[in-house]
Amino acid sequence: MIPFFLLPFWLLLALPEAPAQEPYRRMLDNPLEFHGPELRSALPAEVEQIRIGLFAPADPAHAVGRAIIRGASLALEEANIEGGYQGTPFVLVQRWADNPWGAGSKEVIRLVYEDRVWAVIGSIDGESTHVAQQIVTKAFLPLLSPVSSDPSLTHIRIPWIFRLPPDDRAQAEALVKQGAGERGLKRLGLIFASSHDGRMAAEAWESVMAAQGVPPLFHIPVSPAAEDYSVAVRHARSFSPDGVAVYLPRKSLTALLHSLREEKMKVTVLIPWIPGLERSELEAAYPGTLIRAVPFPLHKVCGPYWKFTRSYIRFFGERPPDPAAYAYDAARMVIEGLRREGLNRAGLWEAITRLEPYPGITGTIAWDNGGGNTAAPGVEITPPR
Repeated sequence: MIPFFLLPFWLLLALPEAPAQEPYRRMLDNPLEFHGPELRSALPAEVEQIRIGLFAPADPAHAVGRAIIRGASLALEEANIEGGYQGTPFVLVQRWADNPWGAGSKEVIRLVYEDRVWAVIGSIDGESTHVAQQIVTKAFLPLLSPVSSDPSLTHIRIPWIFRLPPDDRAQAEALVKQGAGERGLKRLGLIFASSHDGRMAAEAWESVMAAQGVPPLFHIPVSPAAEDYSVAVRHARSFSPDGVAVYLPRKSLTALLHSLREEKMKVTVLIPWIPGLERSELEAAYPGTLIRAVPFPLHKVCGPYWKFTRSYIRFFGERPPDPAAYAYDAARMVIEGLRREGLNRAGLWEAITRLEPYPGITGTIAWDNGGGNTAAPGVEITPPR
């Protein structure tokens, strides 16, 4: 063979060019894989219950926790009527502590190692879900998040996490497109909680707004525990915005809207999905135009969702909040995964990845390469009164 450096110059020019390669790899380009050991399977005869963990508060006064527990419980009740797992009943095991990084992490450890659950459903926000994620990752245990929209849950590419709601970025894209694109709002600002979830959402919104040509006029971080937001509202008003995006927990967000009304700040308000927050609460708090994200548009889910709604009302005497529907879908995916692959944690993770596209009551669930649901949110507009 002739050495490369001795080839004629004209022949070197005729050689095909090497294909161009990008200097980096995008985070979600390739599907996740698990290369760890296959965990021992348990035979149904060896267990009296098939336990599914739930990391959320059982306090009836906690709207989101109550909804998650009820949605998952309904899924297990229906599965047991169908025969459970080869005759063995499914059982929901709930644990919680208000301090997620302290006592909360210990409760997840108890779920995994004492209760010996096959999967965990939870939790109520991004921070507590991250706590659960760190523990299940070491235990090789699937975790399904029915509430958190924090994109960092799945973008860190840990195989054991699945996120069901649209993430912060998807919601921001839909709302900014509606506000800036469809309604011509060009002077948009942010008033977001200074909490973990608020910071994650703000990063997504700032990126999306810059990409759509409307970088935020301001970003005012506020405490989610504050009772009065009039100072933040007056600060925002000094920029003369025509729209404000707000992200706070349920009660704090309605307090902020009251401050907008009291300060006579008439702007269009853009609101991501806040679990537990009902449309009626928003309309009662603010009379101006509201543009809010809804995680799954009801006109797209139709039959299966209304069947679930009837069952939920029959069991619990109220219409199901959105977190209940996502918890129901999460539990049904765990149940179907176990029935397909048996009592094996690694097998269950693989089964859940292969279930997509999954016809859930919240719509078609399809995972990206990080385990995040790719379903797009809807947008609901309330005109001024």
